[in-house]
Amino acid sequence: MLLFTISWFPWDISELTWLVFFMFVASYPRKMEDDEEKVVKLLKSANGQLYQSLIAKHCSFSTSKTSELLTSMENKGIITRTQKGREKLVTLIKED
Repeated sequence: MLLFTISWFPWDISELTWLVFFMFVASYPRKMEDDEEKVVKLLKSANGQLYQSLIAKHCSFSTSKTSELLTSMENKGIITRTQKGREKLVTLIKED
């Protein structure tokens, strides 16, 4: 229940909440693209191959974020991952 109103403010609280939510959702995919671009640039500088743990280290990503991002990139056909012992070797397969 809203106990006060601000006459100059054009939206009520629920409309403002939705507006902030949609602004966040609209900005999220762009952030992912920026992270993907960072990984692609790193892979290109390493001749197209790098271990997943080194990608996480150089990009300052957590291991879970790195895994999630690389899974997405793998599903898009940008990279492949191959198990090498206890590590995964990431290979760039799609270049612009």
